[in-house]
Amino acid sequence: MSAIPTQETFRNLYSGQAPWDIPKAQKVFVDAADKITGSVLDAGCGTGENALYLASLGRQLTGIDFLEEPISRARRKVIQRGTWVTFLVRDALTLARWDERFDNVIDSGLFHVFKDDDRRRYVDGLATVLKPGGRLFLMCFSNEEPGEQGPRRVSREELHDAFRRDWAVESIQPARFETIPDLKEFSFSEGGPKAWFVVVRRNPSPFVIEGAVETVVYADNLDAIEAFYTSVLGLPVIQKDAGRHVFFRAGNGDVFLVFRPETTLRGDILPAHGTTGPGHFALGIHADSYEKWRQHLVEKGVAIVREMTWPLGGRSIYFRDPAGNIGELVTPGIWGTPAGW
Repeated sequence: MSAIPTQETFRNLYSGQAPWDIPKAQKVFVDAADKITGSVLDAGCGTGENALYLASLGRQLTGIDFLEEPISRARRKVIQRGTWVTFLVRDALTLARWDERFDNVIDSGLFHVFKDDDRRRYVDGLATVLKPGGRLFLMCFSNEEPGEQGPRRVSREELHDAFRRDWAVESIQPARFETIPDLKEFSFSEGGPKAWFVVVRRNPSPFVIEGAVETVVYADNLDAIEAFYTSVLGLPVIQKDAGRHVFFRAGNGDVFLVFRPETTLRGDILPAHGTTGPGHFALGIHADSYEKWRQHLVEKGVAIVREMTWPLGGRSIYFRDPAGNIGELVTPGIWGTPAGW
């Protein structure tokens, strides 16, 4: 097995021209660029070619390496090319102590330099800095590369084992490292050292809230409420209990619940709950249906209390239901959420 390299090993290699330090991004990262969006950490970035390429496509890049020399070269490239990347001298084994979070991490030839204990520390650190659902794009030497020159070889089984907890291995594909031509001190397979290109997704935490599922308001006259929401807003009734509640479906995945507080405040199979006075809720509509909804409310005799246009572009129509609750019809863009709202 190849010897585990030390910091001095890399310092000596960077004193000349390191075999992997080609003047362009590795082809596998160019080919995968459309899948690498948002913020990106380049772990073990070297002189920064992969990071600079992705930054040129509009990605937000941070590159780290534990040596000053490659980071100095990478920073000079930022000035020369006018493409912004934050390059930092940082040890990738300290990622678990970072506060910053990224949508993606790329690793071109770092994973395979670690001994077993450090590999586990590195993977734990990746899980810290990578957002739930984020992806790691990793390229490492393959056990199919003959000989012992260069870094440690890695098998498919080792990759699956390294990412067996809290990760999902999406793909492991054979690839080739591109190296500088006419290597004199190293002898690799023709066409470049054989490698694995791995895409791994960090599984979402079991403690992530997926969304708000129920919207609740209160009303004394449930018959009037049922008539209003079915005839004016077109919400289908999914369940009702005379004198206690009427429930509606709102969109594809949410429910709108109306309770009679006089009943629910006494408590029954559920803990006591309820309030008096007007509540507030918002229901989403398509932006291009805004004017039609306004006209529809007017035709149904529903007074429009207020209309708003919000700084991010969304619009709102406010009205009251028979119980006095303030309802709101909103178009996408009021909050700038990932779902569009």
